[in-house]
Amino acid sequence: MFQIPNPGARKSVLPRHIRRILGRTSYPASLFAILLFAVLSNFTDRVGAQEKPTFTPPAEITVGIDDNYPPFSFRNPEGRLQGLLVDLWSHWSQVTGTQATLVGMDWGEVLRHMREGRFDVIDTVFRTKEREGYLDFSPPYQSIEVPIFFHRDISGIASAKDLQGFVVGVKRGDAVIGVLQEQGVFTLQEFLNYESIAMAAKLGTIRVFSIDKPPALYFLNKYNILDQFRSTLPLYTGAFHRAV
Repeated sequence: MFQIPNPGARKSVLPRHIRRILGRTSYPASLFAILLFAVLSNFTDRVGAQEKPTFTPPAEITVGIDDNYPPFSFRNPEGRLQGLLVDLWSHWSQVTGTQATLVGMDWGEVLRHMREGRFDVIDTVFRTKEREGYLDFSPPYQSIEVPIFFHRDISGIASAKDLQGFVVGVKRGDAVIGVLQEQGVFTLQEFLNYESIAMAAKLGTIRVFSIDKPPALYFLNKYNILDQFRSTLPLYTGAFHRAV
């Protein structure tokens, strides 16, 4: 299990001017690995002659990531991180020669650690106005639908306006919290991660929740309750970004 860097012990190894380029680039998102490699290795070739800072690519960067988001990033029975993004970052390290150390934890903690400067990069992050205040975003690279899930015994839920009178389960730090509150839904029960929401749904302690569709289907199937819950059309569609 990865150890969290001591707060204050290190600052981001990526200079501010490089973090700005990562946030503003219009390159295809699928080329993120190539882009970051180019930024780290050849930055001086991409700026004017009058502003060519000296920059040595770091030997290592620390990446904060949700460790409860199958199939993109989650822990195996031995507690090790696995998933599509874990494999991608491993390949990126091989290509660039810069070691990407992934630190997985509950999403609310990932955001907090990023704000405190403990990570160089955050992955699986949706872009929101609040987060734009402290993050520079890459282009989106994966669209994610976010529906409302509700027990099959409940009828009449088609959108956020139908949630009055219901307690809605959400993940702490999730972008959907702001989306629901903007539509007048404030009776929210926060959970540490998506799996704890699925466990509560199985126990019957939560009957309505709004979470990202890929991990929702995974966990509802894992706990054999997929047939007990229905879902609306997407409340909204977000997108994964990397950010610095």
